[in-house]
Formats: sequence, C-alpha cells, structure tokens
Amino acid sequence: MRFLKFIKILSLVLILNTDLLSQTSPFFTHKSNHCDYLLFSNVMDTINGTWSYLSPISEALLGVNSIYINETSRILIAGGTDTFVIPRNSCYWYNPSANSYSSAASLPLGRWSGKLVRVKNNLYLIGSVGNSFSSPDGLIFRYSLISNLWEISDTMPAPRLHEAAVCVIKDSLIVTIGGSAGGFSFPKNIVRIYNPMTRLWKTLTPYPISVTTAHAESHKLTDSTFVIVAFGGYSGGYVSLVYRGNLTIHRNDSISLSWTNLDNFPLSQGVYRVSGGKWNNYLLFGPFMRGSSV
Repeated sequence: MRFLKFIKILSLVLILNTDLLSQTSPFFTHKSNHCDYLLFSNVMDTINGTWSYLSPISEALLGVNSIYINETSRILIAGGTDTFVIPRNSCYWYNPSANSYSSAASLPLGRWSGKLVRVKNNLYLIGSVGNSFSSPDGLIFRYSLISNLWEISDTMPAPRLHEAAVCVIKDSLIVTIGGSAGGFSFPKNIVRIYNPMTRLWKTLTPYPISVTTAHAESHKLTDSTFVIVAFGGYSGGYVSLVYRGNLTIHRNDSISLSWTNLDNFPLSQGVYRVSGGKWNNYLLFGPFMRGSSV
C-alpha cells in the first residue's frame, strides 16, 4: 500500500514536469502505459500500474516544474507557460490527499522548463527558460521551505544554458549535464557541479555527446562515490542512449567523473524532454516526448 501511494504521488509529479500535450497523454511508450525503472544492476525493468484522473490545475500550462515535499506531503508546482508561450511566475501547492490546490509564493520572474531540485531546506530551479528560448540568461532561482520565499540566487557561468539534465549528490552539490545555448540548435556536452552554499562552479569530464532536454538521476554508493544515469535528450535528433557516470569525490576535494554507455536503451526510438524521479535504489525515466506527442 505504501509503495502504491508513492507511485501515485510520483506519477503526478512526473506528469506535471512533462511538456507539450502532457495534459492528454501523460505517460505513453510503446502504446502501453507503464513506468520504466533503471536498477543499478544495469537492467531495465517495467512496473505496470493504472492511472487515476485528478483535479486539473486552473489553466493549461506547458513546461511546469514540480517536486514532492515529504515533510508536508504536498507537491510544489512552479511556473510554466501558457499556449501563447508567455512564461508564468505563479506557483501552487497540490495536496494529494485532499485532491486540492492552493496558492504558493510566486517566482520573481515568469519561467518554464528547467529542473527543480532540492538541497537541504532549499529548492533550486536551474536551466529554466524566460522570455527568450534562443538566449538563455542562466538565472538560478532559490525557494526557501522555511521562509516560503523565492529569490534569484545566482547566475550560471558562461556559456549560459537552459534545459540541462540536473541531479543532486550529497544533498549539497548540484550536477548539470548538457543543455542548450539557444533553442535546440546549440546543445552542449558541458558537465558542471555547483555548490549553492559557496556559489562556486567546477567543470567536470564532458558528457559523451552534446545534448539538451535529457534527464539525470543520481545514486549514492559510498560517502564519496556516486552513480549518475542520464537518459535521452536532443542532439540534432532524438537521443536513444543511456549513459552512466561514475563520480568520486577525493580527499583533496577534487572530483573525478567517467562515463560509459549502458547499451540497454529500452525504447525503439530516441526521446527528448525526459522527466523522471527516484524511489529507493530505483531511478525512473519518463514521461518523455517524440516529436509533438508524449
């Protein structure tokens, strides 16, 4: 029962994080609704389930970000853009138990896409898009769970990118993989690690391909070694690859990272604008897009 409750909550978070047409086809692959999990035995597995229709948000939005907060058992929904591609700064709390929405503190600026991640008691929105899809501004937004306020906390170093794959290690460091310097035309293979406490950035071993709109999740092996898995994306076409990064933090605070192709992509075609999540030692990837459909 606990597992099923988590899957239901995680499913809603993933649906909210999917872009175009996600309102009508939230989780579709190979013409069947299912969740693809990647285990650390490097094996793709499938868990079947059923979907329940919940109360919709007050307006149709594309490219929203959302994250489940364990302490309050609620989901924070941030930003998005309407059908006229006007970014919104509005945010909402969704209560799964009551199936209801309430207003949350607004973003300082209208934003859509990017990735919302948690480090300790703060949420960070990284790689989001503002008024220009062709000229990323690199703004990083921070939301305090304690003070219930958003602020612009930092700016990504050049080249500024949007729609990178983003994950967190050690509940303290944020890893960004790829992203675009402008629309879909300028994907990058840059891998960076960001410490939001010191506001310092480091550049790590490049990703094997230039990519944007991929999705990454991380898993702790020991206090100093971590696995990062990055899935799909866009690189002059939809990517049908999964890469594993082995990251080690050394005693002198240097960081090493190596990439290998997992060679077990579960789909017959590439996908982009990938969503995902994590549960225990399982990493989930999807929904995602192919062309103009989910």
